[in-house]
Amino acid sequence: MIFIQVLIVLFMMNTTIGLTILTALGSFFEGLINISKAGINFVFGDIQNKNGFTFFLNVLLPLVFISVLIGIFNYIKVLPFIIKYVGIAINKITRMGRLESYFAISTAMFGQPEVYLTIKDIIPRLSRAKLYTIATSGMSAVSMAMLGSYMQMIEPKFVVTAVMLNIFSALIIASVINPYKSDDTDVEIDNLTKSTETKTLNGKTGKPKKVAFFQMIGDSAMDGFKIAVVVAVMLLAFISLMEAINIMFGSVGLNFKQLIGYVFAPIAFLMGIPWSEAVPAGSLMATKLITNEFVAMLDFKMSWVMYQLEHKVSFQFT
Repeated sequence: MIFIQVLIVLFMMNTTIGLTILTALGSFFEGLINISKAGINFVFGDIQNKNGFTFFLNVLLPLVFISVLIGIFNYIKVLPFIIKYVGIAINKITRMGRLESYFAISTAMFGQPEVYLTIKDIIPRLSRAKLYTIATSGMSAVSMAMLGSYMQMIEPKFVVTAVMLNIFSALIIASVINPYKSDDTDVEIDNLTKSTETKTLNGKTGKPKKVAFFQMIGDSAMDGFKIAVVVAVMLLAFISLMEAINIMFGSVGLNFKQLIGYVFAPIAFLMGIPWSEAVPAGSLMATKLITNEFVAMLDFKMSWVMYQLEHKVSFQFT
């Protein structure tokens, strides 16, 4: 699987076709962001900061439109089709089991916690080893709805490549920490992308009634808005907390981010980061660990300007 990751990086970053694909995907998501701004401008109008960058309006609110778009693709069965057959292809490569491969690609489409709903009926029947692999995949990936936000903070080509690599990275880590011989005897893979049975009012089971198209749009929009609000609240808390810690350390003449950068610098160096850039890189790693990826990405964006980090370093930390 590591060999596959190397091939993906070489293809995406060093070939004309790969760079063309990355550019096209970046332009596609940029177009989605621009389309989403039509609704944002209509609703918020002059509330926007014309002379600055409002994170909530420019980065988080586009999640609403992207979430609706994903909901539509899922409703018309495009996403289930992609997930099923890409999962089969990944299974041929990884030999990790069809369920693990299906779930790995599903996490890149739906994200948490929605992806677990697709296998909720079979979770009680899974072994502990298989559950660990599934949980690892779930924790390693982000949903397609979040990619648009990430691409406004980091170069799109790095984000797209990182998403593809993470699918295999999670399976590699899981197989190293938790090796086992996978089989699908406890799972009916062919039914994973189909609607599961639900209990009706009279206690009998049956297929759930299909949600109306416009109701699905409304539900998807609310899901996207909830994600935006949750991320905004987390950023309010973590960024303020980091500032408080910096002030406390600054009162005794120390810089907290620089200190944690020195702690994580050896790890960054072992990853292949030049020692001259290992301290700011280590600081970013620690920020991601202590807070969340959005805070780390905001710091990463500033560090790229401040320290003029190389493209190699930028790719590694995406």
